[in-house]
Order: sequence, then C-alpha cells, then structure tokens
Amino acid sequence: MFYDSIYIGKNVPIVLNKDASGAIIFTGESTMDDFRNLFTTYAVPDTATPDYEASRTSELLGTTTLYGGRVIVKEKAVLNISNLNVRGGEVIVASEAQLNLANKNITMPSLTLAGGTVTLGTEDNHTAALTTSDLTVTDNSTLNADLIIADNGSITFDFGGSDEKKLTMGCAVTLGNDYKVYLDHATITMLMGYENAEGITLMNDIENIRDILLADNVRIYDTDTNEESDILLYTQTESNGTMSLKAVKATPEPATATLSLLALAALAARRKRK
Repeated sequence: MFYDSIYIGKNVPIVLNKDASGAIIFTGESTMDDFRNLFTTYAVPDTATPDYEASRTSELLGTTTLYGGRVIVKEKAVLNISNLNVRGGEVIVASEAQLNLANKNITMPSLTLAGGTVTLGTEDNHTAALTTSDLTVTDNSTLNADLIIADNGSITFDFGGSDEKKLTMGCAVTLGNDYKVYLDHATITMLMGYENAEGITLMNDIENIRDILLADNVRIYDTDTNEESDILLYTQTESNGTMSLKAVKATPEPATATLSLLALAALAARRKRK
C-alpha cells in the first residue's frame, strides 16, 4: 500500500501483480495526518501551506503492465500512468481518487468506479477508447474516455438505494453484442416522487445510447432479483443545460399520466418487442 506519492521514470518497466493476484493500493487517506505530525515534529509555522495534492500524486512513466489481481486508487489519491497495458485483473477507482492514463486505446477486463474519475488523455481531449468486459459503478463517478463494452460484457449500476448518485460521462459509448445491463433500484428514476430516484448522466450521444439500450437483443436485469426487468428510458434536460438519460422501472399504472409523449412512445416500443 502506498500512502505517499511515488515516481518511476520512463526508462523503467513496471510490473504489477506478476503472479496475477494480490492488491496494489494508492491512497491519500493519511496525508493530512502525516503533514500535521511532520509540521509538529519540525515546528513548522502555522502559516505554512501543505501541498496535499502533490503528496497524493504518483507517476508511473515507464511501460506499466498489470497481470492480475487489483489496482486500487482511493481516498483522493491521484495516479498518473503514461503507458498502461492490462493483461488481467481489476482496476478500482474510489472515493474522489483519480486515474489519469495516456491518450491511447486501453483494454481491461474489469473497471469499478466507486466515487472516482478515470481519464484517458486530458479532461478536454479524450479521443482514446477504454474497452472493458465488466463496468461497475457504485458511487458518483466520472469517465472521460470513449467507452466500449466488449461482446458478452456487462454494465452494472449498483448505487445501494441512493437517490443522488450518478455516472457522468464526457464521451461516446459503444456496446458489443450480447451484453447485459444490471440496474439496481437506485439507478431507476421513479416518477411522482417515488423513493430511490436516480439518473445516469451522459454528456453526449444521449439518443443513440437510449436506442442501443432499447434494442431487441438487450437484456436488462434488476440487481436485487437478478431477473430481467422492463426498463423505460427517456431523456431529460437539467436546469444547467446538461442532458441526462433516465431509467425508469416500467410500472406504468400509477405513473402513466405523468409520462411525456416521448416516454410513452419508448414504453410502447419496448413492450411491442416483447
């Protein structure tokens, strides 16, 4: 586990979990306490300003290969990797942490966003694509990369009943064949003030993604029951102008009167295909 920042130059190859097991953790959880203790020990004046971000930021500039196990970035840590190759394992970015990768296409078997941010390139320039077979989102998170879900892959939104959490994506999305979408109750925007309202915010390609998720071969599952669910998807414009894609569990009897014409048309199309 790395509590402090590390730096490895570009001429040094980096091997992570060569035996394809174990966990490598980058965390900033003790940064504030470390600074406090250090300042006390060396009688640093109270006017001194700690550089928390620099102390939480690690850089791996050489070719970095993940063979398996898990790489976890959490607690506001920042991990910059210039050249990442993933042969196996899972990447987890949690609790306001950041994983910044070079602007190149990357394939990884599994990515979990649990409150963190993943960026390919820069926030304003992310033309590379991230391909994964298993994307799981469990907290407010951001993905700045074109996303490709591989054939037979899955997307899981498991927000544990929260009515606030969402995934923000400044990218395009491509979904492979025979993938599954898992939605828990929190991901579903219930109408008329129902509990566990939630939305998935997608910064572009809203209509395209809605149509993909409503395609004939798409199977949508409820994470609570692991059974297929009938999901209504519709777009909504937020007060700040951001377009959102909302997912609603289709229980239309009490809610039909509040649906827009677009929502009703989507629901009718969904049912017609069954």
